[in-house]
Amino acid sequence: MINKNIIFVYGTLRKGQLNHFYLRNAHYIGKGKTVEKYGFFITQTGIPFATCGSEYPVSIVGEVYAVDDITLREIDHLEGHPFLYLREKVEIILETGEPTLAWMYFFLNNGFITLKQPIQSGDFLRVSRSPEAQPLEVLETKEVIL
Repeated sequence: MINKNIIFVYGTLRKGQLNHFYLRNAHYIGKGKTVEKYGFFITQTGIPFATCGSEYPVSIVGEVYAVDDITLREIDHLEGHPFLYLREKVEIILETGEPTLAWMYFFLNNGFITLKQPIQSGDFLRVSRSPEAQPLEVLETKEVIL
């Protein structure tokens, strides 16, 4: 099994999160963050998503993995690529300071999400309700409508 696809995960695929089991055969490369700033939001049901344009741009914090083609296809299916989320290459800076290119999923706004809050820290784990999460941060109360 060759892990040749580099992916950046920022939400429920991260360690300790609901969908991390999809990465059971992946090689963990390290923590990182996006070089460019993107919109980063959480829905009322606790699902995070990134957008290419936003009035709340942040560098998104996440984890980088090397995955095989089968795992990449499974994650594409989970994310609804290319209809609900679109997978695109982005530049990531690892904790070590080393840059890398990785696949990242961006939500395609088709009017599905109207109530959301920005994740101003750029880190889903700071607002997640999982046992692995840091204490909850206070989110801005202003609702944003897509």
